[in-house]
This record gives sequence, structure tokens and C-alpha cells, in this order.
Amino acid sequence: MVKPNAKLALLPLAICIASAPALAVTNAELEQRLLEQEKKIKKMERRVKSTRNAVKQNRSRLSDMSSRLKINGFFSSGVTLLDSEDFEFGQLDIDEDYSTSSVTKLGIQMSFQVSDDVSVTGQLVSKGVDNYDVEAEWAYLSWDVTENFTARIGRQRTPYYMLSEYLDVGYAYPWTRPPIEMYNLPLNNTDGLALLYDFNLGDWNFGTHAYIGEGFGDVDALEGSFRLQNKGISFTAETGSWTFRLGYSASEVEVDSIVAGGAGDTLLNGINGNGDVSGLVDFIAGINVASATPGINAIDQVNPLPQEGIETNYLSAAFTYDNGKLLVIGEISNLEVSDFIQPAGDGGYLMVGYRFGKWMPHITYSKFYTDAKNDEQVQEYIDAALNVSKQAPALGLLASLNAGGGADVFTDAQKDATADAIVAGMTKLANNLEPLVQEQDSITLGIVYDINPRVKAKFDITKYNNFGKYNSYTVNVADPALFPATGTVIETELDGYGRFGLTDDADATNIDSSTTIYTFAIDAVF
Repeated sequence: MVKPNAKLALLPLAICIASAPALAVTNAELEQRLLEQEKKIKKMERRVKSTRNAVKQNRSRLSDMSSRLKINGFFSSGVTLLDSEDFEFGQLDIDEDYSTSSVTKLGIQMSFQVSDDVSVTGQLVSKGVDNYDVEAEWAYLSWDVTENFTARIGRQRTPYYMLSEYLDVGYAYPWTRPPIEMYNLPLNNTDGLALLYDFNLGDWNFGTHAYIGEGFGDVDALEGSFRLQNKGISFTAETGSWTFRLGYSASEVEVDSIVAGGAGDTLLNGINGNGDVSGLVDFIAGINVASATPGINAIDQVNPLPQEGIETNYLSAAFTYDNGKLLVIGEISNLEVSDFIQPAGDGGYLMVGYRFGKWMPHITYSKFYTDAKNDEQVQEYIDAALNVSKQAPALGLLASLNAGGGADVFTDAQKDATADAIVAGMTKLANNLEPLVQEQDSITLGIVYDINPRVKAKFDITKYNNFGKYNSYTVNVADPALFPATGTVIETELDGYGRFGLTDDADATNIDSSTTIYTFAIDAVF
């Protein structure tokens, strides 16, 4: 028997014994929870390890992509001004008001090495003269078939000139713009296939560049656009300080679109006729059919202007001498256009510069003139139009006879009106054709300063002159009553304006005989 005091002494022991099962359950739960946490920690460790591996792999991929991706660019900006209120150069939007947009341009070039022998290249360019629209100048895939042979497919620069590859990169040449007497084709790119082959012979390095494809362009002077099938080949040879180049291109051109009422539309209608509009070809056909009519002389037939199948040939030759101090560049070209009215002829320049530390002054002489074949073709149409104009009185009578079925049914006033309409149309055509016979030359004095290895400052003064002469025609219509009557052509010799255009306010009878363009530019590459 236990005493009361002993009972009290045993009370804590009884409580412990009673609570033992509860403590055992709690410990088991804790151990289970610890196990679950350990599993979660290990799972998280695996995720972290996996993430680290993924990050490592991504870094490796990014590093690999970074090593295979090259990004370069170029930038130009400045200001230009033409010193005459009579002239403008619409192709570059240069006139008597100072302009920055005609000088400013930005280009980004990206090249990605897809594999050891395949790469993709793109070049995006934005120019102020094109309202800063972004255009893909280059977009091609290049495959190095062998160490010396490369094939390209896509949009690439057409190798018309010595500087074709760098035409938009102002930093690459000494002028603020290449000479307009030489660099004036309205097309720079071809979408197609090119094959390049390089090889060495002793101290000489040779290269060939053959291409075929399709191109698109605009002719501001004719206010129209065109497309062409283009093919050509160029050869280069380098030794020491010398580089030589020879290029040839042949194209078949198709008129793509012409602004209604624009210069090209007026020209085509004036020669070919269109719908209700009688052209030179129609007039001559009518005159020749009616050549048995007294007072109307047969006129030699002229060909209508085609709008497709127009053939062009472009031949160029160039050289460069650069010994680190003295820089000499020369280039000549000939453009031939068959069966179409387009100023075509010979252009070229010779440039000499000398480096004094960071400075390089230079001088360039350039010249352009339409050749004899072009001029004869233009003159053929002019003469035919004037011959029709001279016979306008007889044609007025012929219109009266045709209207009356052989009887003279027009009044003298109606005959005069008919003759006047013929004179107005044909004389306007002759006057529009005359400026297509062009010539000009220029002297450029410039200086280049190397701000740093990637930035240059330039200043050019280019004086354009020797624009030659052209004729303006008027026709005095004789009295139709004095049958057979022939009008008289009066020629007025005017000063020419070369490859420039006249402003709306210019007086063609009293224009400047020369003009000068001043340009300052900053060119950079990055």
C-alpha cells in the first residue's frame, strides 16, 4: 500500500508515462516533415543545377552566335548648296536652298556566319534624299564553294563602277559624293545570282565577278520607273599600289510605269501617239499615205519608241594608284541605249589627292557628253517633228479634204486652227527632245580631314560648266491660201544646262552658263 505522500511523488512519473504516446507521434511527424523538406531541397538543388547548366549552355550559344554575327554601319551628314537660282539637280534634291537631307544617310550591315562556308548578309540604308525610307540594299546568301570560288544569291550591288560596293559609304572615297558625270545610272542593285572567283599569279591578285538577275529603278527626268533583266561581268587586277578594273553589263529594259502627264508620258505620246492623241509616227504615216497630194512631201519613217525589249550596254574601265601618300583614281564609261530616247554617252573623271598627315587636299576633273549615236537618234526625231510642223498648212488642207470626202469643206479659220494645233504639238515635241543632247564638265577642289580612324570631315567645291548649246524652235505657218504652203522653222540657240534641270522660275533664254555646288560632310564608319 502506498502512502499518500508517495502518491504525490509518483504523480510526475504518471504524467510522463501518460504523455509518452503523444510525444512519440509528434516526433514521427517531425521526422516525416524533415524527410519531405529534404526531398524538396534536393529537388530544388537539381533544378538549380539544371538551370545553371541551361544558363551555361545559353551563354555558350550566345557567345557562339556573337562570334558568328558581325554588325557594321556607316553614317554621313552635312549640308550642300547650289549657287544658281536657274538650276537644280533633282536626282539628289539639290538647289539654291541649303539642304541637309541630300547628304544625310545611315546604313547598317549585318553578316551572320551560318556555317564554315555559308553566310548571310543584309544591309539596310536610310537616305534623306529618299525621305528616310529604309530600304534593303543588300540581302544575299553567300556560299564559299572553294577557297577561291564564291556564289551569292539574293539582292546585291550591281558592279557597274569601281566604287560600286561602297557607293553609299561616304567614308570610303575622298569626295562628299562621287562625280555625277560618271555615277549617274538610275539603278544600283540586282536581285539574282553572282559568281566570284579570285586567284593569284606571282605578285598579281586577280578577281572576276559575273552576275545575272533582275533590277528595278526610277528615272526622275522621265518621271517613270522601269524593270530590267541584267547580266554582266567585271575583272580586277591588283599589284603593289595599283588596281585595275574592267566591267561590262547588258540589260533588257521594260518600262514599268510612267506618271500620267509627266515628261515620259508626254514624250511617248508625242512620238507614238496614244488613243485619241496623234503622235509623230501617226502623223508621218498619214503624210506618207497622202504624199500624192500636192504640197505634201513624204517624210522618212521613224520608229515608235518601245516600252519593252529596250537593250542597253554599259562598259567601264578604271584604275587606282595609292601608295599611302599619293592617291590617283581614274574611271571612264560608255552607256548605249538602243531604240529609246535616253541621254546615253560617255562619262569619266580623273582625281589626284595627296596626304599630309591627317589632311588630304584633292582635285578632280570630270566630263560627260552624249555620244554621236545618241545625238543622231534624237536628231532624227527632231527633224521629223519639224518637217511635220513645216507642212502644217498643207496638212490643214488635207484634213479639210478628208472631212469632206475629197471636197474642201473647212473654212480658212478651221484650216489655220488645224495647222496651229499640228505646229504646237510637233514643235513642243522637238523642243522637249533637244535637251536630251547633253554635255558638261566639272572641276572639284576638296579637302579631307581624318578626325579619327573612323570619322572624316570633308569639304568640296565643284564648278560645273561647258554645258554646250541647244536649239529652241518656233514655226511660222504660211497662209494656207498660198497653196502649196510651207511653214518656216526658226531656230534660236540657247545655253545648255547639261545633266541639271531648270527651275520653274528660270528664263531659258537667259540662264547662267555655269553653276557651283558647295558641300560639307561628316562621314563615319562603325
